[in-house]
Amino acid sequence: MYGKPVAKPYFVDRENEFGVLLAEIGNLKDGTCMNLAVLGPRRVGKTSLIKNVILELESEEKVIPVFIDCLSMPSIRRFSSVFVENAKKGYVEKTNDGAYLTKLNEYLKKSASEILLKFSQLDISIASYISIKLSMEDPKAEEAILFENALNYPEELAKSKDVYFVVFLDEFAELAEKERDEFLKLLRTVIQQQTRVMYIFSSSAMTYMNDMVYHNKSPFYRQLKPVFIGPIPEDCARNFIKERFSLASYSIGEKALDAMLQKSNCLPDYLQRLGDALLDTAKNNPINETDVFLAYEEIFVTLDPTFSLVFARLGENSKIYSDIVISTARFAKPSLIARDAGIPPGSLYYYMPYLINLGLIKKIEPGQYCLTDPIFKDWIIRKFQLEN
Repeated sequence: MYGKPVAKPYFVDRENEFGVLLAEIGNLKDGTCMNLAVLGPRRVGKTSLIKNVILELESEEKVIPVFIDCLSMPSIRRFSSVFVENAKKGYVEKTNDGAYLTKLNEYLKKSASEILLKFSQLDISIASYISIKLSMEDPKAEEAILFENALNYPEELAKSKDVYFVVFLDEFAELAEKERDEFLKLLRTVIQQQTRVMYIFSSSAMTYMNDMVYHNKSPFYRQLKPVFIGPIPEDCARNFIKERFSLASYSIGEKALDAMLQKSNCLPDYLQRLGDALLDTAKNNPINETDVFLAYEEIFVTLDPTFSLVFARLGENSKIYSDIVISTARFAKPSLIARDAGIPPGSLYYYMPYLINLGLIKKIEPGQYCLTDPIFKDWIIRKFQLEN
């Protein structure tokens, strides 16, 4: 369940997080930076934060951002290929070093025997890239070696060309959870030796990311600086909505504004969607509660395919997960959730960590749970007739 990343002026109330990321990136050149982990539930704007930092880096002549979406990444082998190509593309686009790209393409046209004859004479970054490309074509190549070589490529390119890389791995847990522990250990081993590349990990899988940062058995224990991001504070959301509507020659009544905040739970993605829908559908100026409810129904319909897909995937692991999500839309107490889902109360604690890690459920106080997404909760209530 993801929204569309936004840029200024729609990107608001992230000055602190924005500043932390830029400050740490600024430490890259003197070798004092830490790798970062951006933590937060779905739809709070983690990807928007990253994209705006990338935009800010356009003015940094020697700092090259590389953004990789790990969602649905099928394998480490594919990730390695995407990683290398994005690093190469980012460097060429930032520096306009067409000669480097031309040289790479020239060697790729040669036979393996021709390349080997001149291999020792090649620039180390070119030799590294050619070696990786040849290995990718070898079905017998070990995935771990491909991965390690791919991770080393931007460091070698950075040293060769006197530049720096910032690698953003969005929805990192989606890839990492599919792999063995050796994946994280190898990643940690390689990047701890790098001096010209820093990493910024982000994911909505809260349990996984927290364990990655804080668990004493994690390869990244005490190696990542956490940056937390949550819903927009209500006062900031109010001012932002009023300002944006004012620019479009609209105003909004207080009750309508309250309804917007209640329906969206101040999640940036939903505020954006509701605002856009209101500008298209509102029949009154000032905008009133009826306008907000009608706009809400508009976005509710557009989100139905997304929610349906999320729910269908949930049931692929076990139908019990689906039943627990439905029951959590009705009840907060574990005993009531378990009874409604038709499972023994004690077994609920076996299933809950997975749903919390997915970002679908959260603890609201000791011994109570709720769905994290207010519109997904409404979708569950309507679909399964839970109104009563």
